[in-house]
Amino acid sequence: MSRFERVVIDLDGVLCDFVGGVLAEFDRESLLGHWPAGVYCIAEAMGVPISEIVDRCVRKRTSRAAAINWFRELDPYPWVEQLVAMLGDAGRGLCFATAPRLGPVEEYAGKKAWINRHVGAEVPISFVKDKSILARAHWLLIDDSPEECAAFERHGGKAILFPQPWNSNAGEASNQATRIAYVRRELDRLLAYRSGRRHLAGAV
Repeated sequence: MSRFERVVIDLDGVLCDFVGGVLAEFDRESLLGHWPAGVYCIAEAMGVPISEIVDRCVRKRTSRAAAINWFRELDPYPWVEQLVAMLGDAGRGLCFATAPRLGPVEEYAGKKAWINRHVGAEVPISFVKDKSILARAHWLLIDDSPEECAAFERHGGKAILFPQPWNSNAGEASNQATRIAYVRRELDRLLAYRSGRRHLAGAV
């Protein structure tokens, strides 16, 4: 089986429960049970301006250290270990990628600490607003954003849209098992295609 050269894993919405952390700040956790169909942006789903989310989660913390800690203390999804192990088997190397949303300085420090705490410091992390700049042939992105996945593929990579209530794979997002099964099927499909292409190239 022909593995990918590198698997790029998004943090928020794939490994880290950023959405749950924001909803908890506003006492809106129930929104997850009736997320508006087709709406990816959390501010739009909540009906509040993004500036209010930034104020509540970062700017109005008592100190920069407290803002960093908000990111560090975000809950990991229960499938983190299983998903990272599965993706590690699919590629020759892993990389985490995340787009700063609320406060670049605090978010960088907090998410770096989050990775060290829940995954391990040995995996590199890229802070980029547009993950398509990381796209290469033989690279794979796992992301919950339809736009990020589409852009990554336009720039020569492959992508799997991770199932969540806020994207078109919501039907696969009922629990951990359905999410993992979906990613497994997509990995098998992409890896089989890569293996087939390699065999065809060798026969020419």
